[in-house]
Amino acid sequence: MEFLTFGVIPVLTVAIIFIVKRKILWTAPLISTALAFITYTIALAPVSIAEVFSDNEWQGFFILALLIHLGIAVILTVIAYFVAYLMKQKQE
Repeated sequence: MEFLTFGVIPVLTVAIIFIVKRKILWTAPLISTALAFITYTIALAPVSIAEVFSDNEWQGFFILALLIHLGIAVILTVIAYFVAYLMKQKQE
């Protein structure tokens, strides 16, 4: 689950948006974090979202995991922007 959430989802999201439309690359961290939220919701299916946010332990885990995921996605997006900049410089 961790590999999927912290590895596959952000990398695929950034890569797909980079290939399809670089102008909307800034949305990659938001889309990736939304997909992680959905993944966590499915993984925590026996526990409802209301229970997650009412229990401080679950709430802390959930928020921390989403913040880490968002950070990873932002770093990958910055790298993608740098690669796009280098590609543009090579073309000129």
